Amino acid sequence: MQRPSRPSRLASGSILLASAALASCAAPTSDGGGVLVAIETDLTVPASLDTLQVELKDEAGTRFAQSYVLPKDAALPATLVLDVGGNGTTTKGSLTPGAVAVGKTGSPLSVTVRGLLGGKVVVAREAQLALPADDRKLPIALASACLGKTCGAGSTCDAGQCVELAVDVTRLPVVR
Repeated sequence: MQRPSRPSRLASGSILLASAALASCAAPTSDGGGVLVAIETDLTVPASLDTLQVELKDEAGTRFAQSYVLPKDAALPATLVLDVGGNGTTTKGSLTPGAVAVGKTGSPLSVTVRGLLGGKVVVAREAQLALPADDRKLPIALASACLGKTCGAGSTCDAGQCVELAVDVTRLPVVR
């Protein structure tokens, strides 16, 4: 999976984040597909958001759980590459790990991203999907419209609205 070109800042002044903090990851080491988790926010770093928590679960349980303190001059994006069915070899870069072995193509994956300020969760987003056979990009938005919003079971906040957790992986953009 090649890293997509660096996106520009969004018109609203938001910063594009990708699952953790600072930049570069290498491609997965397996022959299977993968998921590039791309987190974006319209919250100001660090005034409204100073830490990210990222958690990945598959049918075997939690495969990855990490918190990242965002520097005030965060020059994001960064990437987290999920290595589907691979050996989980991590790659060098500012994001650890660079690849996470999470299961076989078609198996379920849950991605949870929480934005914190002063140690308290201010916004969260979750997605559930089946691992793809090819490389796909999963956008996760931590939107100011979701600050303090609570959604019912089986749903998550997206742009101020409660939506289903389930993501149709075939509708995600292919990463080339």
